[in-house]
Amino acid sequence: MIVDNMVNFETVKLFAKERWEEIRLKKKFKKWKKALWDYSISFRLLDIGMALVMVASIFAMLYLSIILTKKGEFSAGDFVLVIGFSSSFYPKLFDLVWGLRQIAKNYSDIERYFGILELEIQVKDPKDPMKLKNILGEIEYKNVTFSYEKKEKDAIRNINLKIRPGQSVAFVGRSGAGKTTIVKLLLRFFDIQKGEINIDGINIKSLTKSDLRSLIGVVPQEPVLFNNTIGYNIAYGKENVGFKEIEKQFEREKIPY
Repeated sequence: MIVDNMVNFETVKLFAKERWEEIRLKKKFKKWKKALWDYSISFRLLDIGMALVMVASIFAMLYLSIILTKKGEFSAGDFVLVIGFSSSFYPKLFDLVWGLRQIAKNYSDIERYFGILELEIQVKDPKDPMKLKNILGEIEYKNVTFSYEKKEKDAIRNINLKIRPGQSVAFVGRSGAGKTTIVKLLLRFFDIQKGEINIDGINIKSLTKSDLRSLIGVVPQEPVLFNNTIGYNIAYGKENVGFKEIEKQFEREKIPY
């Protein structure tokens, strides 16, 4: 499940499902996280118990060997044999227990992965967001300039563009010319360094990312499927969709299924 969302992070953004995915992820890992903590604590207790048993058994074995040697029932060679056995056997036993305990210690690596969720959001929502009503759909780019992080060359520079409601516009150009970048900036995957992008005269930075993206329908150039059912993938952009609604959509579009 984690791999799905890391691969399909742009799909999640397109449908403004970040918060929904975050809640889903927390629910999925809640029981798993508790189980790992119990696993770790149980090995800690096992370490203490094993250490006490081993120390006691070594002491008892050496004490008994000394008594038997004094009585003459153990030769010097027998006593050395016992010492050699204890010095080789118990470290190996400790290594076995500590090796199993290492599995629980690997939980710290998982914490690093979850630390991604604590990273600062680069594209932030406004404190007092606006709500668009009676949307016409006019899109305007005004002197827009943008460059990706650690890139010396601008991806796009001083773009001026107005798309009227109902108008169809195609961007044509060589690979890397900035066609995809123009669309991603409209969806606020990144914030521009210069200029502004407006919808119906309202700067898109005045809207929350979720509201903005919910207004825009996107068909990705390279669609990626989540590791789930076909129905799940079809209904991903809309919440609480039942199978009957998916089935009706197939019938409406006359698509065989």
